[in-house]
Amino acid sequence: MDYTVSEIFYSIQGEGLLAGVPSVFIRLSGCPLRCKWCDTAYAWDPAEGDFMSISDIVNKVASFNCRHIVVTGGEPLEVDSLDKLLEQLTASGFHITLETAALKYSSIPCDLVSISPKLSNSYPDNIDLREYAKKCFNPQAVASYLNYYDCQLKYVAATEEDVTEIIAVNEVIAGYSNFSAQELKNITLLMPKAAGRQQYREIAPQVAELALKYGFRFTPRLHVEFWGNTKGT
Repeated sequence: MDYTVSEIFYSIQGEGLLAGVPSVFIRLSGCPLRCKWCDTAYAWDPAEGDFMSISDIVNKVASFNCRHIVVTGGEPLEVDSLDKLLEQLTASGFHITLETAALKYSSIPCDLVSISPKLSNSYPDNIDLREYAKKCFNPQAVASYLNYYDCQLKYVAATEEDVTEIIAVNEVIAGYSNFSAQELKNITLLMPKAAGRQQYREIAPQVAELALKYGFRFTPRLHVEFWGNTKGT
C-alpha cells in the first residue's frame, strides 16, 4: 500500500494543546474542501506528492529521533487505509496527533484528535453556501471522536462574529456528544486567522481579547510567528 505524501518535515508544533513540542509532520495529499484562507493548498490534489510505502514513511519519521508525530493534510481521513499507517506508527512507539476537519468517523489508532470544524469564514466564493456548509461540517462525526478519543476543537477566528458562530457550532456538536457546550468550551481553542507573520501580529491580540471575553482558550500559531507562511515549517 502506497500513500501520496505531500511532505514530511521536522518542526515544532505551532498550535493547540501541544504547542511548542518538537514534532515530525506527515502531510498526506488530498482534500475535498477549499477553505479560502488555506495555507496548504498545495496538498489539495490527491495525486500530487511522493508515493511512499508504510515502511518508507516510518523509516523517514524515525530518522528524526522524535516521539511526537502529527498526521495532517490535506484531509487525512480521506486517505485510503489510513488506519494501517497509524497502526504501524503506533506500534513503533510514536505519539500521534491527527489533524482533521472530521468530515467522517473512522476508528483509528490515535493519541490526540485535533478537530478543526470549518466556519463560514472558510467558505470559498461563488458557491452554493448551503450545500457547501453540509459538506464541510459533520457534527455526528465530530461528536464520535469526542466521545471516544482525547480531542481538541481548534477554530480559525478573527472577529466577534466568528466567536458567535463557534458558540453555535459547539451547541450543535454538544447535541450529539456526551459533553455539554460548557464542557466543550474547555477544549475549544481560538486560532488567529492569518496568512503571514504581519497579519498574525495584527490579528492575534484581537483574538486573544475575544478568548478572554468569552472564556475560550487561545492558541498561538508559533510557526507563523517564527517563519511566516513558509512550506515545511
